[in-house]
Amino acid sequence: MHRLGHRTMTPGMVTDMCRDEDAPMQAEHFFLYGEERLSFRLVRRGTVRGNMRISVTPQGEIIVTADASTPLETVENALQHRGRWLLETKAYFRSQQAHALPHRFVGGETHFYLGRRHQLCIVDENGGKHVRLLRGKLVIPSRYPWSEELAVVTSRTEEIRRRLEAWYRQRAEEVLPQYFERMLPLVPWAARPPLRLVRMKARWGSCTPQGVVLLNPDLVRAPRHCIEYVILHELCHLREHRHSPFFWQLLTQVCPDWQARRAELDSKAEIWLGKKAPS
Repeated sequence: MHRLGHRTMTPGMVTDMCRDEDAPMQAEHFFLYGEERLSFRLVRRGTVRGNMRISVTPQGEIIVTADASTPLETVENALQHRGRWLLETKAYFRSQQAHALPHRFVGGETHFYLGRRHQLCIVDENGGKHVRLLRGKLVIPSRYPWSEELAVVTSRTEEIRRRLEAWYRQRAEEVLPQYFERMLPLVPWAARPPLRLVRMKARWGSCTPQGVVLLNPDLVRAPRHCIEYVILHELCHLREHRHSPFFWQLLTQVCPDWQARRAELDSKAEIWLGKKAPS
């Protein structure tokens, strides 16, 4: 499964930014870095001894994953060593969130499709009721004329929101299966698994124990290379359901630059979606 975003630094290996099937032990801690008091969540898992994963969520939470035998002192030393990176990453996410303004569904507002910016252009619906993508603009018809009256503004905004979301859903149903088909030849172990589009609050994609690949239709807002990464991520779960070292080896084989693609997906999710990304 692929969640909506972490930025990760891992000593010695790649990271699992999603929840494994096993239920890990978790505890809240903090450490001092200079004059900064930084809290972190320590997750204990049955990983190979010596492997430690440090990540920062878009909400600024520091998460450390380590096996049960790793002393807390070792964890704190690793955090001290990466203190500057942690502060810079938290500041980076704060700056990204500052630009992730909630959508108001008004003319001139920016929305994304396949990673590209498009401005909303609200027109009278006498020219047709269908949303169109025209020369960098998303042209959306409305039966409500522009007005400052609250009731009209509310109705107009809701109408534009519904029509735009319907358009995104339609595009997702057309585009995402095409990308899915293109990625299948890269994973010989995947014998054309079922694909479903499912709106998920905290994931871009998932793979069920029954081998059904689920994709979030909102993924159609992301760039093509990020869509490909999510699909390949889920297809690798058909061979290895957990995020084990073998899983990351498989992903590296089929998508060598997956870390860069994931970093972009995680860092820009809130901008593409026009809302706060779930943790």
